[in-house]
Amino acid sequence: NKSLKTLLLSDNHLGEKGAIKFEIALKKNSTLETLIFNKNSIGDLGFCAIAEAIKVNTSIKELSLDNNQITKEAIKFIATALRINSTLASLSIARNSLGNEGLKNLIPGLSKNVGLKPLDVHDNEISAEGAEKLAKFLKDNKTLKAIYLDLNNIEAEGAEALGNALKTNQGLETLSMYLNNIGREGAGFLAVGLEENSSLKTLCLNSNSIGDEGITSLGKALRKNTSLTFLSLSSNKISKKGAEEIKRLLIENNCITRLYLHSNNFEDVGGVAIGEGLKVNKSITCLALSGNKIGENGALSIGMALGVNNIITSLCVDYNYFGKGNVQAFAEELKKNTSLEELDISENKFEEE
Repeated sequence: NKSLKTLLLSDNHLGEKGAIKFEIALKKNSTLETLIFNKNSIGDLGFCAIAEAIKVNTSIKELSLDNNQITKEAIKFIATALRINSTLASLSIARNSLGNEGLKNLIPGLSKNVGLKPLDVHDNEISAEGAEKLAKFLKDNKTLKAIYLDLNNIEAEGAEALGNALKTNQGLETLSMYLNNIGREGAGFLAVGLEENSSLKTLCLNSNSIGDEGITSLGKALRKNTSLTFLSLSSNKISKKGAEEIKRLLIENNCITRLYLHSNNFEDVGGVAIGEGLKVNKSITCLALSGNKIGENGALSIGMALGVNNIITSLCVDYNYFGKGNVQAFAEELKKNTSLEELDISENKFEEE
């Protein structure tokens, strides 16, 4: 076949024998651009076969080998392939239990490669030690554009290393590291890097327990940062006190366009504060405030913001406590808005006393 460009083969129980057979086909193929080979139990031998094919294949741009029982030693094969291959643009090896040593074995290949842009190593048992190795590589790297480190355990120490790397790295545009147990201290370390960084556009820190102190540190940095446009801080135990910091961020930052804050604990007072910030914000197009216990006063404040803010296009305020007290006032303010295209106001207890 000379027309096939995308092939999805996930969860087909191909095993190492299937991967070895596929090596032969890949070496001859010159049209396939995307290969998704997840969850096939290819093991080290199968991974070696795919890596050998990548050495000579010049058409594959996206390769995904998630959840394939690949060990830290086998990762050396793909590292060698990365040194030779310059056409592969996207690599995902998530959920393979690579650990710190596996990441260490991969980095020499990354250092020589100039084509790879996104790298996904989420859920790989990487700790602070692995994050430090990655950070050392990132300090001078200019080619890698996105790193997905989610569902590892780099903690505050790993966040410190990455924060330091952000000070000098001017190529990375996306950093995703939800569920990494960085806490308020780790958020502070990242904030230091963000103050000096001018390339990062997307930052995802969901479920890291950064709390009010963490958002205060990040807020201070982001009032200076002029590159970040997407920020996700959902499920981070941020309370009404932290909502005041978000209000200040909304007032002083005019770069962030998408802000995700669902499943925190702003309550009614926090909702009022965010509404006040939204009134004057000039950049946010998408705001998620779902599941924050925002009550009637917060609903009114957000509604009044919609009455004057004609930049926002998407707002999620579902699973709050708006009740029915200020629903009419919210609706009246909504009539004045000329920009909103999507509004999720589900599960807000409108009929409850």
